Amino acid sequence: MLRDLANYYAAQGYAVDFVLGTGQTFFEDSLSKEINRIYLDATRAAACVVPLSKYLKNQKPDLIITGLEQNNVALCIAQRLAKYNGKVVLTTHTLLSTEAKRSGVRNRFTLFLASLLYKKASLIAPVSEGVKQDMIKTLKLSSGSVTVVKNTVSIDIKRLSKEPVDNPWFAVRQPPVILSVGRLSYEKNLSSMIRAFDLVRKEIPCNLLLLGEGPERSNLTELVSRLNLTEHVQMPGRESNPFKYMSKCAVFVMSSRYEGMPSSLIEAMICGAPVVSTDCPTGPSEIISESRPGKLVPVDDDQALAKAIIETIGAPVTVPLQEMKPFLIESSGEQILDLTLRAR
Repeated sequence: MLRDLANYYAAQGYAVDFVLGTGQTFFEDSLSKEINRIYLDATRAAACVVPLSKYLKNQKPDLIITGLEQNNVALCIAQRLAKYNGKVVLTTHTLLSTEAKRSGVRNRFTLFLASLLYKKASLIAPVSEGVKQDMIKTLKLSSGSVTVVKNTVSIDIKRLSKEPVDNPWFAVRQPPVILSVGRLSYEKNLSSMIRAFDLVRKEIPCNLLLLGEGPERSNLTELVSRLNLTEHVQMPGRESNPFKYMSKCAVFVMSSRYEGMPSSLIEAMICGAPVVSTDCPTGPSEIISESRPGKLVPVDDDQALAKAIIETIGAPVTVPLQEMKPFLIESSGEQILDLTLRAR
């Protein structure tokens, strides 16, 4: 979202700096050439505080936007060190209560600092209504200080979705391909996806493509082997253009235990993929609706997930692009400006 916001603001003629800890961020090549990169030479959020405060003091930007709690806290501290009076927007993309339960002492300390420091921000912007309510409760914030700014994506993905796919599974007259895009991690619950796929294959021939990388790779590979699905499941790793697969798959599936506002689900719908998702907290039920059809199933219900996939392959339904306008970057970009710079 931050990358897309930066590109959007640069296209609107604003002078944009993109502040990075190091020069090794995988999406840096997708930033507009009009954007000025600032490197802090720091690999951890805590190490960014001093160089970030120097940047704020010297450059005095009118508006600075950040995301992820450790980065948000680092910015809040740097703001105070620099005595920076510009607008600060803190975005939150995850359920903080869930992160607090699963994370170590350092992350719990980060949330404690957030509960103290966020109150000085110009705009606290969770990406969904569910994240907002969770954030208010976890950080003990007043509801009036928090405004939902939806996780949005660039319309440019529509152009990227038209690129050809060099994978024989997508050739003419091949079995349907079920697609998932996301980190191979606990919260994505891809073991449930694979078990559901095993059930689907007992009804119809199909293949499963999992795009992404993460710590669960070995466990997922073992499960695929145990279920004798090796010939029918591919996990090629991170893909720079997953959108070309989204536009050509039979169904896009998200099996998450929890989310914030899942951008991959939004992207798939914009690319024209029929979608199935778990009704996890939070986000999917705020995306899929009567005007934006898709199927929602309970978390960890492999049978229900398999049934929804089979039904969707049999009767695919796509969403008109105009219904996805609230999830395009123009919407959040203008909302942030209206709530901060234009509100002076």
